[in-house]
Amino acid sequence: MRRLVAIAVLLIGAGVAHAAPCVNVTSPHADDVEPLRRALVAAFPETPHTCIDVSVVRWTIDVAGGDLTLAATVHAVVSDDTGRVRAMLSGGATVHVRGYRARRMPTYRRDALEDSVAGMLPALRAHVATPPRDEPTS
Repeated sequence: MRRLVAIAVLLIGAGVAHAAPCVNVTSPHADDVEPLRRALVAAFPETPHTCIDVSVVRWTIDVAGGDLTLAATVHAVVSDDTGRVRAMLSGGATVHVRGYRARRMPTYRRDALEDSVAGMLPALRAHVATPPRDEPTS
């Protein structure tokens, strides 16, 4: 019985200590969600008392001759564990590819998304690392 209790305590404790980060991603293209979420989780393995919500809000794809231009715009909202918004950020990136290959389109899309988020990472890190401020009392 003691072993069972000890194992339960270890499992519960491990679950709390290694809880998955609160990172949510939405996109009009379902294939974009998981790669972007993985990149954010890698950048923020722990988000104590913070949730990061990222939305892909604009995608443009232009093909001219043998060249490809992809542009992505993303918005991010950082909130605390009570749901109070701490920051709203936006970022974007444009990828130009000469002589693109259609079969590599998923890679080009991923690169554009990751680059658009990479520009926001310093600001995201600052808001995730900063503890929430208490509301002033009057």
